Amino acid sequence: MMHAVRDLVLSALVAVTLFVGIDSLTVRSYIEGPSMEPTLHKGQVLLVSRLGISGLTRQVYATARSEEPAASYGWVPPRGDIVTFVHPTDSQKVLIKRVIGLPGEEVSIRRGTMLINGRAIDEPYVVNHDARYMAPQRVPLDSVFVLGDNRPASNDSRFFGPVPRSHLLGVAVLRYWPLSDFRLLLGD
Repeated sequence: MMHAVRDLVLSALVAVTLFVGIDSLTVRSYIEGPSMEPTLHKGQVLLVSRLGISGLTRQVYATARSEEPAASYGWVPPRGDIVTFVHPTDSQKVLIKRVIGLPGEEVSIRRGTMLINGRAIDEPYVVNHDARYMAPQRVPLDSVFVLGDNRPASNDSRFFGPVPRSHLLGVAVLRYWPLSDFRLLLGD
């Protein structure tokens, strides 16, 4: 009887330790609007990794996700990664967008085409283009420039400016709900 109780207590401790560990490294994010369509849709649930965002794990994540070492201004998610962040002008809002412009780059939009340092970039995830124009601007060294995949329906860096790295909450790694939409998102 004592062995069974001990095994039950040890199992519970292992389960709690695993839960706390996983919960401290990840967060769930619920899609609430159309700004990331067709990649993400309302009602889907994502697993968002905090690895790489916190100072403790940033270098490990950077090494695994990029050929280049972390720059002197610190590591940022690679272009194309989907991130969650606190809205730069409304701390009550958490948004999810795609990293497009990296620190120090010049970003602009001409007739709906995204330009980085004057050159058009390939954006296969954008299906709903718009014909907007955005004058060239330099992304500050402590920030990233983010856009939604559904450009006509996205409130993003075109409107509120670059997102400070300190506002980043995590990188979307997995879409897991509904199960029929299960998909790895890194490198998407």
